[in-house]
Amino acid sequence: MTSNTHLNFWTLEQISAWLETPSSAWLDDLAMGGASLIERLCNDITAPDQATLDQAFGLADRLLARLSDELSDAQSPIHDQLAIVFSILTNFIIEAGLARFEAKPALAGVAGLLNRYRALRSELVNVAHQFFGLSVFEPIRDAMNQQIAPFLDSLLQTFDGQDNHFLGFRVLTMGGISEQLRLIQVRLNPDEHAELYQLLSEIYRYKYVRFGTSGYRGVWGRDFTPELVRVVTQSICDYLKTENMPLFGQQMGADLSGKVIVIGYDGRRNSALIARMVADVCLANGFQIYFASRPTPTPALNFFAREYIGAERLAGLVNCTASHNPPEWQGIKFNPSLGYPAPSSLTDVIASRSNIRHLLGTEIPTDDSYQAEFEGRFIQFDPRNMYLDYLRESGHGNNRLSVNFENIKKFFSDKLVILDSMYGSGDGYLSKILGELGVPHQVLHDERDEDLGLQTEVIRGIPHLDYANPEPDSIQPLIDHVIATNATIGLGVDTDADRFGVVDRDGVYIRPNQVLAMLTRYLGVERGETGRVVITQTGLPMISALAQRIPNNEAFCPPAGAVPGYVSHPFYQRRVGKSEDIQFGGVYVVPVGIKNVIDVARVADGVTDPALAYVAQSDRDMPADWMDRLLIGGEESSGLTTRGHVPDKDGIWANLLVLDLLAYYGLKYDNPNLTLTDIWQETTQSEGAWNTTGGRIDLDVAQSVKVGILNHYFDLFKGWQTGDAFPQLAGLDVYYTGGTRYDFVEIFLKDERFGAHHFLRVRASGTEPILRVYAESEDEAILERLFETVLAEIDVLNMESLEQSYSELHLAELLTNTHFTATTTAKTRELIASRGWSASAIIDAMEALKPHIDGRNARLTDQWIAELKY
Repeated sequence: MTSNTHLNFWTLEQISAWLETPSSAWLDDLAMGGASLIERLCNDITAPDQATLDQAFGLADRLLARLSDELSDAQSPIHDQLAIVFSILTNFIIEAGLARFEAKPALAGVAGLLNRYRALRSELVNVAHQFFGLSVFEPIRDAMNQQIAPFLDSLLQTFDGQDNHFLGFRVLTMGGISEQLRLIQVRLNPDEHAELYQLLSEIYRYKYVRFGTSGYRGVWGRDFTPELVRVVTQSICDYLKTENMPLFGQQMGADLSGKVIVIGYDGRRNSALIARMVADVCLANGFQIYFASRPTPTPALNFFAREYIGAERLAGLVNCTASHNPPEWQGIKFNPSLGYPAPSSLTDVIASRSNIRHLLGTEIPTDDSYQAEFEGRFIQFDPRNMYLDYLRESGHGNNRLSVNFENIKKFFSDKLVILDSMYGSGDGYLSKILGELGVPHQVLHDERDEDLGLQTEVIRGIPHLDYANPEPDSIQPLIDHVIATNATIGLGVDTDADRFGVVDRDGVYIRPNQVLAMLTRYLGVERGETGRVVITQTGLPMISALAQRIPNNEAFCPPAGAVPGYVSHPFYQRRVGKSEDIQFGGVYVVPVGIKNVIDVARVADGVTDPALAYVAQSDRDMPADWMDRLLIGGEESSGLTTRGHVPDKDGIWANLLVLDLLAYYGLKYDNPNLTLTDIWQETTQSEGAWNTTGGRIDLDVAQSVKVGILNHYFDLFKGWQTGDAFPQLAGLDVYYTGGTRYDFVEIFLKDERFGAHHFLRVRASGTEPILRVYAESEDEAILERLFETVLAEIDVLNMESLEQSYSELHLAELLTNTHFTATTTAKTRELIASRGWSASAIIDAMEALKPHIDGRNARLTDQWIAELKY
């Protein structure tokens, strides 16, 4: 069955008439009027049309004036619709100047249009200030002035005459306001301030739905709710049916009505329930459903969708997983019909449609998946055996890469392999292959535990996993077990098995960048396999030297003079150096996210123009074997795929490749005790390569600190001119610096001893409220110095942030996001003493906050509580 889901936006003439109606009638249609104006002014503009623009901007001025007048009138019924007002302001602030304009400022008329959008955002921010100045917020007036107002003001901040407040920053800022209001609400007594408490709940309900580097994620029951699941799913269906799309997005896809949507989920609590919700909406939109019968890895779902269903029958893939995020998180990943993760240009449209639908409160149609199963429109499947056959057959009669199972069987026949499925959907996959090969192995965290170990902790006393992520520190149980059992290797996957983790003999963690380097050497240089090599901007530059040694691979290297595509983006600014400094001869370099890695496989064959080196083909132009263009592509955050394989991350396949690599070299050198560490050392000493060490530090920091540190390094060398001496950082020459404000900064350094082999990056996570600091160096002492330099600067910003605390409650909130160091501890004690505050009151406030913050923040909070008790 299908239902009418059409969005009937008003014309400009209807909006004008609405703005003239009396208050009661006007407010009855407030959501539709606001949404329609956003649609006409932001989404329907494909090219600057002066007459239409003038009319639309004039209506926007009238709307804001009307909102201001109504908010000023204490008797106006608009005070009963304040959550709707907040949603209109949020959507308008974010979408006034969409990325499609901001990314193409040189197009005729766009510069003027952007200026008009900036002026409109200034008016919107003024009304937002008026909104938060209402008397209903009086009980939290200090919080409004000290915490919310700075967020709003940051939207109008300029740097060297430019605001740089692109759509992504506005999404984060308005989301930050929602989160601040949620935590401020924790301070209130719901009985004493019932009206305000309820209003804050209603406002938070309209937090802007955001897609990060890998889908839409949030905390279940908080900013990931059944209502939003259905809204987002409907917006995905809108795209797949080419219905209700904004004018500029109508050519993005093809009408796939009635085709198959594959739906899967991971093993965490409620993920299957969420998948059913998704299925019910997709069924109501007329799609056929193939539904995983149990928690299923992302790569197995992708294989099933792409290889079994096939592009001709497939509409898309929806996977209900929050991947490696904590157990209380949920997520939705969407892959279009060719199987690759939806690019940002598409998820921006889906997010926009989701938020407009949410504002309008549109009824989302649902069907009964159980009845649909009886009717044959809903089919359950389990792809495990088919997917394992797909792995076994890789490279046999196809252009995918092969794994030598006989080598694995021979080399590991008398060695112990430890697997860690982290209570996730990958359990039973790699262990089945190893069992068939007769490889001795043990499996950790293979119990069925929907809370990722919390139940197991209660029953068996085994500590649960705050993060089911095969990286430090969550991989520590695997490290411990490898050491305790004298195992040869340990291999882990995350909840949906798209990430991999490798532990060498003696418990040595092998970083994903090291794995990518060794596999590039093994597959390309050693075996002579060809194809494009892709790393992300947080990857290992040394891989470029290895990739350039791959025989007969010139056709798969970036064309001469090509620089990473993101460097040419209008949002990116270079501060030091020249474009030649960031050319990588043998590898393609892309922003973080597997979707950006896969984009390189979508670039047409034979591209020789450097400007087109990173321009992906449209779906209709891509050949069926487009993934064969890739040799290996991966990212520092434990994801990779290879030639002809699924166009998404695959942790199971990655771990299998690692076993193949170790077996190959162990047998080649006739060394049964060979380790990955040995292979790594040999790799760094090979032609063109160099010894490199590195790592990543993840930090929970307040939003002001996160923005502050990125701005600090973004602007630290902005006065540099060509011909000037290179500036210095941590005693090294900075020969290149560039980035995108509020998002990512990369700094390349050199010295006389090691040359240009030092790299520092600072990045805001796209999927978690975390700041990430990455460093690589040829020297461990320099590596530590680079980390210490950044951490010292973060300490300065943390102290400035703590200094801004205006109450015990506010300080408690800041501490839940403040890196715990000797410096910040001393500053906290100084503030408590100088302001006459009570440490016990701050501890009580932090205890009250713990149920409302993420698990890693709760652990940090416990550190602060323990410190302040003594």
